[in-house]
Amino acid sequence: MRKLILWLPFLGFIISFAICFSYISYFVFNERIRDNPLIIIITSFIVGLIATYGAISTIHKSSKKILKIANFIFALLALIFPLIFTFFTTTLSYDLPDQNLALQGDVVAPVFTLIDSNEHKVSLQDFSGKNLLVVFYRGHW
Repeated sequence: MRKLILWLPFLGFIISFAICFSYISYFVFNERIRDNPLIIIITSFIVGLIATYGAISTIHKSSKKILKIANFIFALLALIFPLIFTFFTTTLSYDLPDQNLALQGDVVAPVFTLIDSNEHKVSLQDFSGKNLLVVFYRGHW
């Protein structure tokens, strides 16, 4: 049991990192998850607290200075990842436009001009009188 406690900060750091970055990879495939990151925030903070417990136990029970420093750093990182993750999910991801603002079908879109993948300007006026489906990708190709 004592050796497990010594590993808690490192394991907490790895698990906290994995939890936070699994959200990002899952967000690419499922946009609805951005509105419900609470379970990930809670679990990553719990893991960070367990890592902190391991670091405190190491400070009290170990005589190796390098182990104390390393476990303190891992526990600190295990707590920092959820804080950064919470900041990004609660502030930056909500800057995305709401789905309710999207135009409904059979509504004339406002005229705009954008650059295509070949770096040419394409205007909505170029397709006047034609049926057109415009798709904007928020993720990556």
